[in-house]
Amino acid sequence: MAGLVRINRDRLARRLSEMAKIGATPAGGVTRLAFTDLDKEGRDLFIRWCEARELSVRIDEMGNIFARYGADDQPPVMAGSHLDSQPQGGKYDGAYGVLAAFEAVETLMDAGITPSRPIEAVCWSNEEGSRFPPPMIGSGVFAGLFDRDDAYARESRDGKKQGDELARIGYRGESACRAGDIHRYFELHIEQGPVLDQKGLRIGIVEGVYGLKWLELTIRGEANHAGATPMEVRRDALAAAAEIITRAERLPADMGGNFRLTVGYIAASPNSTNVIPGEVVFTVDVRSEGQEGVEALARSVTDIADEIASRRNVELKIQTLSDNAPVTFAPECRDLVEQMAAALELPRQRMHSGPGHDAVYLSHVCPTGMIFVPSIDGISHNEYEETTPDDLAAGADVLANVLRQSAET
Repeated sequence: MAGLVRINRDRLARRLSEMAKIGATPAGGVTRLAFTDLDKEGRDLFIRWCEARELSVRIDEMGNIFARYGADDQPPVMAGSHLDSQPQGGKYDGAYGVLAAFEAVETLMDAGITPSRPIEAVCWSNEEGSRFPPPMIGSGVFAGLFDRDDAYARESRDGKKQGDELARIGYRGESACRAGDIHRYFELHIEQGPVLDQKGLRIGIVEGVYGLKWLELTIRGEANHAGATPMEVRRDALAAAAEIITRAERLPADMGGNFRLTVGYIAASPNSTNVIPGEVVFTVDVRSEGQEGVEALARSVTDIADEIASRRNVELKIQTLSDNAPVTFAPECRDLVEQMAAALELPRQRMHSGPGHDAVYLSHVCPTGMIFVPSIDGISHNEYEETTPDDLAAGADVLANVLRQSAET
């Protein structure tokens, strides 16, 4: 094994700080939604940094950005994440993985190390799915799990089409969005949970990712006057939704095992103080380590919704927005991450990820691994998300050495 390399922690911190200024929120987070002007600004900055180091940059049809270092005659080793954020999200979610991959490449360049295989730092498009569901669409089209034209046609809640917005910001590239031969892919990410922080560990070796399903429920009742309509004849869509949500929230505890359920979006219409709500749309995010658990939890939500809608005399429509099976990452990638973390003498453990990541879809086309660093108090998708500079540097050190070893294998 070649000697260990260490990244330039001050340079990484400076770049993370500069990126966080784009879409900055008052509490220290970011709002940089996919294919907005702020997303363009972040992408432009990343490309300027890559071109300043004379990396070869290409942009594919879904706006995925690939910055390559090294020879072109071998399948590349890839590492990356995303630059788009949640509304009022955290400054490290996604951006850390992109900029740490770039920093790892710079570290090898500064050390005069030319890898046998090319290394690509990657920025995937629309990982969050907060503006254009489903999530991880850029990597999903790349891996052949979504159709490109269908992805272009997906609409935001304000009626904008994803393909049109991608073109508007100048990132609907000409390169085909299709995976070729890839040697390995690695993704470095904050944990977005409390495990590493609570245990005082520095590195998580991610064994796999929970399965997840997003359901969208639309309830249609009858809008009517709040003062004139007796309670017993109302068809209140919001009251029906509230009952469904309250009962569904108890399901993980009732079912036992490792389940997660979240209602993260709700919209009522006409949304007026003295009008009975006639329509409500809300989402339910269900997750579990195994596919059987995901399906069982989703069925239970559907059964509850059907029963309440029938009893309250409202119409119910349920559609699936996203459906991702659980993933297990490649043993050789997991083992290499652990080997490098051990060589760097970093406290570590193997673990699963509850959140989904672009690595989920990359695992369909090449051996894939993930590295976690702690999130303070487990906070993420939140302006107060934070990770210490020491942990950010430690994760990037592991990544740089993982990429170096992979590029020589």
